[in-house]
Amino acid sequence: MTQIKVGIMQSFPRGDVPSIKQKQSQYLSRAALSMSDDTQLKIIRDVRETYLNLFYEISAYQIIRETRKLFSELVKITESNYAAGRVNLQDVVLAGLELSRLDDRSTKIQAKEESYRAILEQWIGDIAWNDLSSDFPVLPALPQQVDLNQLIPSHPLIRAESDNINASKQMTEMAKQEYKPGWSLLVDYGFRSGNNPDGSERADFATAIVSLDIPLFTGNRQDKTVSSYQQKISAARYSKDDQLRKMKQLYEKNQHLWVRLGEREQLYKNSLLTAAKNNSHASLKAYQSGVSEFNTLMRAQITELDVRLEDLRVRVDRAAAQARLLYITGDYKKQSGRENNNES
Repeated sequence: MTQIKVGIMQSFPRGDVPSIKQKQSQYLSRAALSMSDDTQLKIIRDVRETYLNLFYEISAYQIIRETRKLFSELVKITESNYAAGRVNLQDVVLAGLELSRLDDRSTKIQAKEESYRAILEQWIGDIAWNDLSSDFPVLPALPQQVDLNQLIPSHPLIRAESDNINASKQMTEMAKQEYKPGWSLLVDYGFRSGNNPDGSERADFATAIVSLDIPLFTGNRQDKTVSSYQQKISAARYSKDDQLRKMKQLYEKNQHLWVRLGEREQLYKNSLLTAAKNNSHASLKAYQSGVSEFNTLMRAQITELDVRLEDLRVRVDRAAAQARLLYITGDYKKQSGRENNNES
């Protein structure tokens, strides 16, 4: 035959594949948005911790510089007393040694300060090298009561894990659709040229075909595919459970740390700072009166310095623990502007 054929063929997916694919796309999109929210919260947490560490180094440097001024005066006094024959050479050497050790600590602190500024610069740019306020950083308050069973599942990271599970379920449903028959429709029109032997024109042809694809021997393909996706669902659930345990452990660890550091902060505020300062003043007066030795005075001054630095460290570490808790306990619905109704 000589003919020109024009046709249209349309295959129809098995079962309800289009609807399932749409649901899968929705779950994957929500998972991606939740991961974006989690990334934003992590950046906020990291910026807060870096700023707090930078604040510590700058404040510690100021404390050491203040102490250095006193030590510098003590060196002059010791040298003067040595020239007058009232102290021995060991006191002069000890005073100079402690002054040099303070300079060494200052240099180390400056190196750490520059390191934290460089880290902070990747988030906020050149303003990371600007002067910092001398006021202690204030973070948002933590909630008074926390129900971890409600709080943690609403965290963006856990929401993303739940959506990944649901997306895997849709893949399994699509694999199950392969058990259902599929069908296709073909319609074409054939134009025939030439004439019949009797001289009449040849008739054109129109064709309509309906094909039905019936899945047989499903163990070779369909069963294996469904089993594979079911294993992916199990893996996604294990991943979510693991993240839930880690999140709960992270919260409890930092919550206990935050409470204990608060107790230490009050101890330094109410007792240790005052005691160290009084001891330093008493030692200085005793040394000036010739009652105590220079070693005792040095130990008292260094003790006061260490107590002041430790008090600062405790307050900074407590604020850092609070920043990590805020990563978990923040208002995530307000933060992301999205609320998911997860099925898993």
